[in-house]
Amino acid sequence: MYLESQGVRTLEFVCLTHPHDDHYRGMGRILERFSPRQLWLFPVLDAATAKRLVEYLGLVELDSCNPQALADELAQILDWWNRRRSKARPNECRLRYVMLGKDLYPWPERQEASVRIRGLAPPDQLAGRYTRDLLACFRGDGNLREKLPHRRHNVISAALVIDWNSTRILLGGDVEGEGWRLILEECPDRLGSCSLVKVSHHGSTNGYCAGLWQRLGDPMKTVAVLTPYHNHELPDPDALNFIENHVSSLCATAPPGKTAGQFLPTDAPLESRQALRGELHITPASTVERFGRCSFVFDDQGRCLSRQIISPAWSRTNQEALGGP
Repeated sequence: MYLESQGVRTLEFVCLTHPHDDHYRGMGRILERFSPRQLWLFPVLDAATAKRLVEYLGLVELDSCNPQALADELAQILDWWNRRRSKARPNECRLRYVMLGKDLYPWPERQEASVRIRGLAPPDQLAGRYTRDLLACFRGDGNLREKLPHRRHNVISAALVIDWNSTRILLGGDVEGEGWRLILEECPDRLGSCSLVKVSHHGSTNGYCAGLWQRLGDPMKTVAVLTPYHNHELPDPDALNFIENHVSSLCATAPPGKTAGQFLPTDAPLESRQALRGELHITPASTVERFGRCSFVFDDQGRCLSRQIISPAWSRTNQEALGGP
């Protein structure tokens, strides 16, 4: 495991941004192996909602090869925290919810701390809407009434901003345009020029809003990093071109492209998708693909001291994208 190869033995926190499996697959193994002191979660998991969410994932998330196994892994993550909490001394194992404007690290608060991590998303109103919509999917007898609109989990995606003196790193999760608009309205000071931005929603055109990259990016210093999602043909070339106008370099963990295979139609009614999967044995294209790694070292003045791009990951500068020298 990469973390162990770098000498990491424990973690201060692990953050589960939202319940799309590409953001939590394998997290159970990380929790057991590194025993983080804090687990940070998107803010809708009271006991009743958590139970409904796990049920929902097992029934509906048919874009995955094994939806029940992925639902079980989310339940395993929550169970890990419950087991740790029951055995831990006070403040030794904490569950914290990530929301816009919430201070997360250090905890307890220390005025002299040089590193600070704050929640950037989701805004309160989106978290509340998601919870209401999720619970409304179930009838009184516990059976499913309807499904959430496609990709609705992105509504409550957490995002983090890390400040270390003059260095700012933004981890955008899968926040979409509506969320970014609310963040710009409520906390514009947290969207200043960044040293590094993890691009939200895999380089989709709905992963940003008007005015966002003008605040985030600096063509002289900002590094943007994205993770392709080939089953949904992301990143979008239009989004790549737009983002590259606002950053010094763009990196990705794999080349853009489309995965070959059979796809379940994600906009079809739930009953149709279940029939295709169960009766005709149509499954999504394999999610086992080759991805590289993009690693960076920054100092506290916003300078990138080194980077490591492991194939098939790639990187290109703003000048290369624009056809310059």
